[in-house]
Amino acid sequence: DGLVRLDSKMQVIPAIADSWTISNNALDYTFYLNKEVFFHENICFENQKNRRVNSFDFQYSFLRLLDPNVASPGAWIFKDRLNLKNPFTIIDSFQFIIHLEKPFGPFLQLLTMQYCSVIPKEAIQYHKANFRINPVGTGPFEFKRWEDGIALFLKKNEHYFLYDTQGYRLPYLSGVKISFMEQKKIEYLSFMNHNLDFLNGLDISYINELLTEEGVLKSKFNQEIKFYKAPYLNTEYLGILHNSTNHKIHPLLKNKKIRQAINYGINRKELVTYLKNNIGKEANSGFVPNGLNSFDTNIVKGYHYNRLKAIQLIQESGLIPSQYPPITIHVNNANQDLAEFVAKQLEMIGLKIELEMHPSDFLGQIVKQGKVDFFRRSWLADYADPESYLTCFYSKNGSPPNYTQFSNTQFDYLYEKSLSELDETKRVELYQSMDKILIEEAPIVPLFYDEIVRFTYHNVSGLAPNSINLLDLREVRKK
Repeated sequence: DGLVRLDSKMQVIPAIADSWTISNNALDYTFYLNKEVFFHENICFENQKNRRVNSFDFQYSFLRLLDPNVASPGAWIFKDRLNLKNPFTIIDSFQFIIHLEKPFGPFLQLLTMQYCSVIPKEAIQYHKANFRINPVGTGPFEFKRWEDGIALFLKKNEHYFLYDTQGYRLPYLSGVKISFMEQKKIEYLSFMNHNLDFLNGLDISYINELLTEEGVLKSKFNQEIKFYKAPYLNTEYLGILHNSTNHKIHPLLKNKKIRQAINYGINRKELVTYLKNNIGKEANSGFVPNGLNSFDTNIVKGYHYNRLKAIQLIQESGLIPSQYPPITIHVNNANQDLAEFVAKQLEMIGLKIELEMHPSDFLGQIVKQGKVDFFRRSWLADYADPESYLTCFYSKNGSPPNYTQFSNTQFDYLYEKSLSELDETKRVELYQSMDKILIEEAPIVPLFYDEIVRFTYHNVSGLAPNSINLLDLREVRKK
């Protein structure tokens, strides 16, 4: 657990911190800790069975996150955000202040990330490099056994600090076994043989065995299997290089009307229907996907398929596509079907298109280096706030996350203003204004907003999905 966590609606709620206050200048976050939170029992505490969590533990955990010797992949959370001269103040064992260098509206959302979970100093000092196989935390389940590459076993934390609405101490399950299977087909067969209670996501190897072409669970499974589908904070898109010193951008892609025509020229509904079995929603708004508070198709109106409009915009551009070389779309090998679909659609509006397929890692590298001007990407939210998406187009950000090297003065102004805005309603309005700029300037072609897919059996309850696909087993029951 961390100081705060997300509820099912992606709102920040208390975790180890019972409450918090934010200073008027939005620089100081004071947290008031629950005094009845204990670490799991572990030999590192010597004569104590377990130990109460206090402010010093959070200071240690956060400083460890920042320690270059630890080289945590989560260090970016605090980078350029903390007041490094005075990052933390401990008032007492249960009052703790985080000091920011400058205001950052989504800071509480950042603190919900797993990187910000609290760990005890004793465990690191005692287990050292073996901490990975002797983890000690505060969560609803304790580490029991790990068979590397095979399975992870967890047992119920009998002293967990959270209770349900009826006053029953969580969690309900006595234990959890997480199996590691590299092949999706084997995972699917294990689920169908009742060796797994839960299956997450879809794979081409079995999608048509479970779902209809319309993306609905096949009727023969209705009495046995529960099927959940919900928005996922992932936007699939095509990026168009806006500025570059490493690559000569295709003349057609430099023209805004051509970029808009490309957006009008793709039938996203057909794409989702025929290539995704209706898992996902057509991207008919901006870059920010369904599932976040700024998403509103009535306010942020994106592109809908309109072939005639696309052709009209190409004519208005004053450019004649046949007089230019083909536009090349760079795609990873796993998305060849999607690329071919898009290419055919764009050829129908008069553009000449070529496809260049790459291994995923190589494509990621050349996109990062700005060596290609039209490419397929996806963006999965790091945390549940629209800023996590809009930061991809702030001109002062390099690549990543600004893969298109987009630069717009008004966008930058709104982005910087949103960072210091703590009023959520006002911040949402700023986010929506930024998304409208992206639609107008068209440095991207949003294709679809992804969806989470989960399967369980009817004897399992409480495992409904959330938009960051967090596996929260606190309130899961199994009959």
